[in-house]
Amino acid sequence: MRDAEGTALAGIDVTVSSRALLGGTRSAVTNDAGRYRFPALPIGTYTVRALHEGLGPEESIASLRIGSVVTVDFVLHLPTEYAQLVTGVPPLVDGDRTTSGLRLDSAVLQRLPTGRSYQGLARWVAGVNGGANPNVHGETLYSNGYLLDGLNVTDPVTHTFTANLNFDAIESVEIITGAPDAQHGQATGAVVNVVTRSGGNELSADSSVYYSDGTFASGGKEKNGDFRSASYNLNLGGPILANKIWFFASYELDNVETRQDRAVNANTGVTLSRKPRVYQGHLFLGKITWQLNPAHQLTFLAQSDPATISNTGANASLPASNRFPDAYARHEQGGAVYSTSWDWIIGSSTLVRSHVGYSESVFNELPSSGRYDLAGHANAFGDRTVNFQGYSWDRRRRVAAASTITHDVDDRMGSHRLRAGLDSSQDRNDVVEGFNGDAFYFDSGYQTDSNGNIVFDDSGNPVGNVDTNTSSAAGMQRRPKALSSADSSRTTGSRSRT
Repeated sequence: MRDAEGTALAGIDVTVSSRALLGGTRSAVTNDAGRYRFPALPIGTYTVRALHEGLGPEESIASLRIGSVVTVDFVLHLPTEYAQLVTGVPPLVDGDRTTSGLRLDSAVLQRLPTGRSYQGLARWVAGVNGGANPNVHGETLYSNGYLLDGLNVTDPVTHTFTANLNFDAIESVEIITGAPDAQHGQATGAVVNVVTRSGGNELSADSSVYYSDGTFASGGKEKNGDFRSASYNLNLGGPILANKIWFFASYELDNVETRQDRAVNANTGVTLSRKPRVYQGHLFLGKITWQLNPAHQLTFLAQSDPATISNTGANASLPASNRFPDAYARHEQGGAVYSTSWDWIIGSSTLVRSHVGYSESVFNELPSSGRYDLAGHANAFGDRTVNFQGYSWDRRRRVAAASTITHDVDDRMGSHRLRAGLDSSQDRNDVVEGFNGDAFYFDSGYQTDSNGNIVFDDSGNPVGNVDTNTSSAAGMQRRPKALSSADSSRTTGSRSRT
């Protein structure tokens, strides 16, 4: 803050206001160096106003993005001169940060030609390739970190993403691909920081429906297969107590049905019938933001994303065309996040930000039949019949807590930011798996009639020999149920969103 002569002005009243600011207008006073600060402001567009007796008012409009620091300078003049409105535009290059990456707000997210998931946004950044779990600058897909409103929700086993969110519930996304700050030291790839919406002083609601099928794609169904996808979304936000407590709630229902084309068995020449693959997912999000007083703010968040995938082969080493419908599997996946965040502003130069939360995710692979007492079979040609061969319950849990203190210092050498913090988590992975019926049979061949011809069922599928008395004794395998628990382990599995 300076006058027309370039002299720093102390004791100038500065206010900041925005529809995104819970608690109403905030105020600050410039120090001896003419500097002022407003820590812990949420993402949004702000009106910054400076006023002092004997000097004319100045006003500026500034946009604050995720992870950014915006500087608004004023030059105050005598009232007889003029007052002006300055519109601030975020700089293309943030000189206060050394990180590289991309920041996207909700307005940009809605216009991007990308899938409705935050996982695909990283591909817009240079040096990134791959799918929902990307590779960044040569790092593996297991090297990334994921934050939800500041809480670490990275999968504790695979170090991939866990939480799925309604795309319309996202306020902003920051993707850091280079030179991350010290608090992101657990990730050597990308850091994906997702901030969700927070309601406001006015009640608002929005809904949407998205539908797609093979005819919308280039080449139509004939080229792209037969699938149908529908997504139904609802978001609601507003005040519980104006300028004190806000709420936001979000729900999304996803249904995707994909035809699994009939395939000819190369061994028998018979067309195998296949059921469609069906994905159904539910995305829940609830959030309450409470401004206790000008110095303290609490945020409570709950998120859940249960999903099922029916009629899957679920065996990467075996073509799905060799699996009979009665030997299909069902996937159950999803999880939940519960977190509490606390912002404590001390004076105008110090911010203490703390998070504590619990997250869990499950990845279950179960027989579609629901029969855990019925063993699976493989006939002489490798076709899987009778029942899906096994079961697996995989539960991953994390308790995490983090706290950082940030202090800004102004002196003759300029402005400096000091930061220190603690980050702790306890992870657990429980797995129960085994063979259905405690066995897996390799049968001697197909059933034949009295003339030696292969017997087919009503769907045109050859009927395998499922008489265990004629199964290969050497091929019969038994595996006991196993339970394993570990504070930390690493596998090659990962979440999926369809």
